[in-house]
Amino acid sequence: MALFCAAVGRRFSVDLYGIRTNGVTVIHSSFTATSGARLPLYRHYSSPKSRLGIGLQIVSRLQGANAKYELFLQRYFPRFYVLYHTFTKGIQLIFQDAKEVTVIRTRMLTNSVKVQDLPYRDMEKLRQLLIRHFWTPQQQTEFQGVNHSHRAQHHWAVLKGLESAGSHVKDGRLKIILLDLCNKVQSGVHPNISDIQVIRGLFSGAPLSIKRINANQMRQLCPLFFLTPRLPTPMIGTRLNSHAIELLQLDRALSRHGLHQLDDSELRQACYVRGLDSGSLSINQCREWLSQWLQFSSHLKESEVSLLVHSMVLLSANYPKPSHH
Repeated sequence: MALFCAAVGRRFSVDLYGIRTNGVTVIHSSFTATSGARLPLYRHYSSPKSRLGIGLQIVSRLQGANAKYELFLQRYFPRFYVLYHTFTKGIQLIFQDAKEVTVIRTRMLTNSVKVQDLPYRDMEKLRQLLIRHFWTPQQQTEFQGVNHSHRAQHHWAVLKGLESAGSHVKDGRLKIILLDLCNKVQSGVHPNISDIQVIRGLFSGAPLSIKRINANQMRQLCPLFFLTPRLPTPMIGTRLNSHAIELLQLDRALSRHGLHQLDDSELRQACYVRGLDSGSLSINQCREWLSQWLQFSSHLKESEVSLLVHSMVLLSANYPKPSHH
């Protein structure tokens, strides 16, 4: 056996040496057969840089193919193109949002940052629904309009409930101011901020704080936050209070951030969240209203958030003010 292997070794030999060119190592081997002919064999081994280059080429070609496909859809199937583009863009934005939320939460844990201390955009990022990414801009406007219409259907009931609860206020002077405010709004008048600020102390205890108002009034307030009213009363009160405090914290973050730093889309969204039908208003009207809102909410304590919730009706039902000719 050893003699056979030695004979084979004499008749077959392999020489290996490497040549490196342009970042690619070429392994050259010559194979010697019985005839004495040397047959060169080459193998190419890609370096990490070259493999990266190949990967980028593949990605580039895929992007090019996808761009051609989108152009084809846009030209021949425009309606389907809108759905396709919205869906693919939505997937990208979801991954982007998920990554950003992970970064925010990691920073909160690492630096022991509380939600109320986050920058405005970080706080808003944590509370937004991901499903909005699958809406076209037109659908977002339409859906918000529909949602606000549903919300506005409860305005009258909220005002009547506030009026009913206000009749039990013990302070005679403040009771008159509150009832007058309810009457003004019900008659189509947009109130001044000072009209609301003067009664803020009434909303920190009975009968107007969130957990002290009657169950029916709680259920009428739920649609303002798009919450279900079909829960036990204590749970409704807890959820309303939680959402109201979150809104107050968002207001404080927005005040720190600066209203002037919001783009038009962010401005409309901020107004919509606070009860306004921003899609039907000009951007200047939205900016004016949100400025008034922040001026009012900046003075509120967490114990007075019931007034913040009721103001989603008081300050939005008749805005903008009717023009006088």
